[in-house]
Amino acid sequence: MKNNNNMEQEIEAALNSLNNVERASPAPYLLTRIQARLNNPVKNTWENIAGFISRPAVMVAGICLLVIINISVLFYKNYNTSKITTERSFTTAADEEDEYNNLAVIDNIENQ
Repeated sequence: MKNNNNMEQEIEAALNSLNNVERASPAPYLLTRIQARLNNPVKNTWENIAGFISRPAVMVAGICLLVIINISVLFYKNYNTSKITTERSFTTAADEEDEYNNLAVIDNIENQ
């Protein structure tokens, strides 16, 4: 019984909230501006750019360009990583050889 009375009060409050509503009015000269814009064939720069970019051929070319750039960045990164690793391995081998030669010279000096 309480839920039913509460529900009726909520419904009544919702219906009463519409009592003081007034009709919305547009801004002055809105219709005139809309008609002038519809009748004006001249487009501004941004509309021209958007019209050009929205062409399917331009969109496909742009997407292909992005994919090519991404792939080239991945290959360039892998190439540089392998090149650095190779240089480090050569450097490490050369350092080890120098270290061995230095130890051999020190042993020769001590044995004499």
